[in-house]
Amino acid sequence: MKTLAGESARQRSWREALPRFWGRLKHGLLTQEILDRLAHAGLVIYPYFVSLESAESDGEPDLAAGQSVRALTADDASQMVRVDARYPAGPFTARLARAECLGLFVGSELVGYSWAKLDRVPIPGSAGATLFALQANEAYLFDIFVAVGYRGLRLAEVIRRAVHSDLARRGRTRFYAFTLAFNRSPRRLLARAGVRDLELRLFLGLGRRTPVGLDARLWRRAPYLRTSWLTRVTTARRADSND
Repeated sequence: MKTLAGESARQRSWREALPRFWGRLKHGLLTQEILDRLAHAGLVIYPYFVSLESAESDGEPDLAAGQSVRALTADDASQMVRVDARYPAGPFTARLARAECLGLFVGSELVGYSWAKLDRVPIPGSAGATLFALQANEAYLFDIFVAVGYRGLRLAEVIRRAVHSDLARRGRTRFYAFTLAFNRSPRRLLARAGVRDLELRLFLGLGRRTPVGLDARLWRRAPYLRTSWLTRVTTARRADSND
């Protein structure tokens, strides 16, 4: 009976993994899937681009009838889980204490959201080590999610512009973001918006939950960012790499 139960568990694991694998293969993310699995095993190899964009070219978001945007709170955690089912409600609530989140609604239904931090830019895959600190007119934007039933409608761009507008009203007009080199979806979004990459960096780390390693700049272009060409990551600050 134990053997049969073990086989059943393995079969369920494969059933859950195959749709994710097929989705990533379909969207050209096979290389990123391999890197993510290596990172889960404790070997982090993350090449990534750092970009900077200004709010000057962005206006108010063009909202369709029935659409609205507002800051999300802990009361919205259950709807956030529905949009991105990778996390239970607890981590969302904890992250809201450290970062801002703006949601897009159709009627009363949350259909997408994006996060912003106002203190620092982290190194991806490092469990929260700092790449550089932010100034009073800057923000770091990350993790745009759109609910499955609303994908393909260019809502990520609506959310991006809404975040820009909200931050610009508070004097934050310079926005940083990073994209993993093989993650095509966010790179296409930024390319459509005319955002230029300013640095290509590579983080190499060892360890599953709190990796240690080196983060190196491979190339850069003006305007130059306030980064070191080589950063040693010795301890992790957060359980979430974007926090």
